[in-house]
Amino acid sequence: QDSETVATLLQSCPELEILARPRTSASVYLGSETMTFDYPAVDCPSLRSLKRLDWWHYNEAARSGGYNALTEVLRAAPILQYLSLGGDLWLNLMQRGSLELPALTTLRIRQMNVLFPQQLCRWSMPSLRNVVVDVFRTPRLLDSLWERYGEQIKAVEFGKHLQFFVTDLIGYVFNNCRVLEELGYYIMFTAVPHQPLQPHMTLTTLRWHAAPNEILC
Repeated sequence: QDSETVATLLQSCPELEILARPRTSASVYLGSETMTFDYPAVDCPSLRSLKRLDWWHYNEAARSGGYNALTEVLRAAPILQYLSLGGDLWLNLMQRGSLELPALTTLRIRQMNVLFPQQLCRWSMPSLRNVVVDVFRTPRLLDSLWERYGEQIKAVEFGKHLQFFVTDLIGYVFNNCRVLEELGYYIMFTAVPHQPLQPHMTLTTLRWHAAPNEILC
């Protein structure tokens, strides 16, 4: 019944432009009230007007398919422009083929495991120009992303997670995104580039954000 309710609601909103699936608290998802998805979800209806999707991936939910599967939702949203992603992707749920996201211009990366960037690199995002990275766990986690899309990315923004302080991302992005025009980061949360920086001929804007770093105080 709940599955049919969600599908009916989505079908009843043909002009829907923003859809958010937030992160569930760990106490609910991992505790005694763990969510279960015992039955297949209804196929995702057309989201022809959707422009922004904020999506937290849950493997148990994705196994039920339909509107619980990220790839199905993306296929239903042909004019999607902004995509925010987070979660840990299981290997058996990685999509093997390509996925076309022709209108996507902005990708925001939240906390995710190493498999998720590999999945992103299998997609076709010809209009991607802006990348925002909130959190990353593993050094060089995003190398494949810069290598795959670096030649078309024009704006990069780093968050203030402490991992940015111990891993040099600026140098890697600076040297691999050769058409980059704008770079933003928190100066108290970002490591000094470890590798020599080559002259960058297209970078026109640097945005330094000031925020207190309690580790250094």
